[in-house]
Amino acid sequence: MTIRGLTDASFLDAVPSAELIPISNNSVQSDEVEMGMTYDELSVFGRLRKIDKCGPFSMYAALVQKWGAFLSPTEVADKVKHFWFTHAINRHKM
Repeated sequence: MTIRGLTDASFLDAVPSAELIPISNNSVQSDEVEMGMTYDELSVFGRLRKIDKCGPFSMYAALVQKWGAFLSPTEVADKVKHFWFTHAINRHKM
């Protein structure tokens, strides 16, 4: 099935985007790039925050154990800080 030139495969394989920036041929808008974290990372952060009731420090401690094989403690700390910063500035939307 095609809709305005899009096939099912192109729709299913499209990069997730809110399309808030005008589309151009030079760049592909991506939610993950705009958020500064992948959906997989966001899922982990969300589970730790909501289900495991982690705050920033306990989230950092859990992620150093989980991601320590491929990220340094500083990189984990930066990701945790970024998550909590964006959570705080968007909290009013929830």
